Amino acid sequence: MKNRQQEAQAVREGIQFGAHGIQEGMRVTLETLQAVSRALDASIKGTHQLNQQVARVSLAAEQLGAKHADPALQKAAQKALETALTQLQTQNSQLQKTFSQAKKGVEQAQDSLPRPGRR
Repeated sequence: MKNRQQEAQAVREGIQFGAHGIQEGMRVTLETLQAVSRALDASIKGTHQLNQQVARVSLAAEQLGAKHADPALQKAAQKALETALTQLQTQNSQLQKTFSQAKKGVEQAQDSLPRPGRR
């Protein structure tokens, strides 16, 4: 009789341990996803702003090219476009790093979740 009580207690403790592990894993996953969401929101906003800047510079370059044959103005417009493109490429690279870090964080959180047959 005492043996069954001990087994039942061990099962309860195992279930409680597993439930706690699942809760902790879910909490870490949620925090990771929230951080990723904030980073992506900021990155999207930055990309949108850079896209607007590129559109404005591109329009200005077209207008300069149409109205003026001045090579110095055309060169300045080209330089502005190149700068905006570089900023977009940097933003894209940062976004890719954010995605990669987010993926690793989620995978680590998933790995920390208890699985049947694993303690």
